[in-house]
Amino acid sequence: MVTKIIIYLLIGIIVGSTLGFGGGYGIYSPQISNLSKKLNTTETKYAELLSSNQLLLNQKDELQIRYTNATNLVADLQNQLNDKDTQIINLQNKINQYINEQNILQSKILDLENKLQVILEGPELTIYPDNGTYPQPLEITMKSSIDGSMLYYTLDGSEPSTSSKKYEESIKINDIGEVTIKAIGVSLYRAGSIMTKKYTIVDSNPPLGEVGGLHYVTWNFNKNNFRKLDVTIKIYEEPSLGDGLYFQMYQGMINGVGFYFGFQTDVYKPGVGSAGKGIIFSRWGTNDLSNVRIVDGGWSQSAGYEGDFVGVRVNYVWSTHTYKMSVRYIRP
Repeated sequence: MVTKIIIYLLIGIIVGSTLGFGGGYGIYSPQISNLSKKLNTTETKYAELLSSNQLLLNQKDELQIRYTNATNLVADLQNQLNDKDTQIINLQNKINQYINEQNILQSKILDLENKLQVILEGPELTIYPDNGTYPQPLEITMKSSIDGSMLYYTLDGSEPSTSSKKYEESIKINDIGEVTIKAIGVSLYRAGSIMTKKYTIVDSNPPLGEVGGLHYVTWNFNKNNFRKLDVTIKIYEEPSLGDGLYFQMYQGMINGVGFYFGFQTDVYKPGVGSAGKGIIFSRWGTNDLSNVRIVDGGWSQSAGYEGDFVGVRVNYVWSTHTYKMSVRYIRP
């Protein structure tokens, strides 16, 4: 641009001279000189601006390169962090696996220690059924804690040994009476402790009077002479709780007042309903609850569906056993 201006000025001067304006050139010569200087200054500044612009462009390119390098560095660092996270997760998994293996190993060691203890102590026996009273025939089974053990037993209460009868199948006992079985297990290493069970074998078809049931008296006890009435009962086989049975063990009269007592498989409790096994005692002729005395944990009941009566009840978990029930006169 500056070069074009200078050429235009030179052309103007030449044209002026040619057209006869030479004398006028002297007048404009100072102005042209000033303009020429200004043009030189402008050219210098323009060159400086071009240089500055190029410097800024270079700086921009340098910054762009640095930004790109920094972005690549951040991405590289992020990748390194991700790699470290993956390494940490893998290490934690290995630690957890090691802990699980340690727990499994510890469990195996404990199991081996228990087995070793059993071997050192000898077989431990399990005899079924447990102590108690059972109807004939009674079948007894035994089991050892160590496979392959030899089991020996006696039925007369004597101490068992390897010379005693060997257990090979379940033992059946038909004789009525008391039986004490003692058994011992012997492994390849040593004998275990002696296990003892005691049974009472009873007739599986006893006479009706021995079962219990209803005992009824028709005479009238005189209150002045009555002191107590004891009834002994024996339960041979326990019914299920769902049977809803009442074993009335005695029914009679004292001075014209009827009464009865016995066991129930499911005693009724007012406001509750079924309360489970228990004992009951009832008397007729009144529904006044002031005529009853309640034991700790018991309750009373009065009704009229069997005629007026009052009764006392209490939960009692009875089972196969011999019981003695007693009615006694208590001085008021």
